[in-house]
Amino acid sequence: MSWLANLGREVAGEVKHYSSLFNYLFPPADSLVNASYDDELTPKVRYSLIVQVGRPGSGKTTSSLSIAALVEGMYEDRFRVRTVVSPMLPRALKLIPRDTEVGVFIIDDAPVAHPAYGGRKFVDALNIATYFMMRHLARRRAPGIKYMVVVFNTQRYWSLDTAFREASNVDIFKSSVKEPRERKYLKHFLGSELFDFLQRIHKEIFLRRNEEAMRFFVYYTTWAGRGIGEFTDPLARPTNLILDRSAREEMLERLFGLGEVYESRGLLLKVVESLGRLGVKWSRTREIINKIREDAGVRLDNSVAHDIWKRGYESRITA
Repeated sequence: MSWLANLGREVAGEVKHYSSLFNYLFPPADSLVNASYDDELTPKVRYSLIVQVGRPGSGKTTSSLSIAALVEGMYEDRFRVRTVVSPMLPRALKLIPRDTEVGVFIIDDAPVAHPAYGGRKFVDALNIATYFMMRHLARRRAPGIKYMVVVFNTQRYWSLDTAFREASNVDIFKSSVKEPRERKYLKHFLGSELFDFLQRIHKEIFLRRNEEAMRFFVYYTTWAGRGIGEFTDPLARPTNLILDRSAREEMLERLFGLGEVYESRGLLLKVVESLGRLGVKWSRTREIINKIREDAGVRLDNSVAHDIWKRGYESRITA
């Protein structure tokens, strides 16, 4: 804790170990066994949401695994604990083994899913809908499940859907942000002292390459508690870990495909503009576009194509 100790009075309050913070969040094992209600509308399943915010390289994945290891350590004597890592919550729920009694779902690299699955709004809506129906969905996959923890990793906080932000039990901030509106929002949300400390963590990690600083975070809880936390063992990993490799491969293939689509579309637009510069009439240009559409399967809206052709045609006239 050398660099932190050197800050002296500039440290915004007491540094809390992450296990002492989450002990307030995770229910006692006895309460899971003795839950009295269990029907179709109110299944006997409890759940918690932890949102982690930070730039790539700030240690979100590592700390997520530490949280999963903590959950495993708390419950493995009484229950079968399983951890699933996936970029989307619906996929994570599909992968839980049938014998799971306590599940940890790490939704890692969540923003990666946005371009591959049609944009942020669609993916966030899917995650939110899944989260609020999670007890029922999980019961279908693992009939004996009693408690679930979702750790949702993202690079943005302010842009998360309000329903998702409201649902979180603990928000963890691993680094600062660049976007001015989000900086203003976080400063108001966390308070000046904690926001300044978050800036210091960010500087240590990304400017001075201080790996020790990756252990620290700023937190805000659902009961309005806030402060500084520390992962004292950031390399801890759960024993029963399931990685959603197929979803990641599928996502990469989609992204490769999108790259090819945009590259082909860009080439077609250049051809259309060149035809305009050469003085080819729009009627003939449209015939060429239609032929390329049929043969190559490239999508291009007529109004967009006409605007590009017109730009090329007008540049020829004025030359």
